[in-house]
Amino acid sequence: MTEIVRVSSTQPSASVWRTPAGWTLLILGVAGLVLPFLPGVPLLIAGLVMLSAQHRWARNCLRRMKLWIRKLDRRRPKLENAYPIMQRPE
Repeated sequence: MTEIVRVSSTQPSASVWRTPAGWTLLILGVAGLVLPFLPGVPLLIAGLVMLSAQHRWARNCLRRMKLWIRKLDRRRPKLENAYPIMQRPE
């Protein structure tokens, strides 16, 4: 006699949609780097965030992107009067 055994998945059901949506956003992000009407960088970041739950390479890309943004922010010159205080007329 054969017995039917149900096997439940250990992954949450959201991961079923997370992977294809992540790849779609990643592909649209790459296309957005070339096409002027698509925002490339936000789509790339969103795709990497979605894929980083399951793929180590996506986590590494996000980590590198964060470091790169921090380096760019440190190199940007700071303006002395970025937040000027109101002065009284003399």
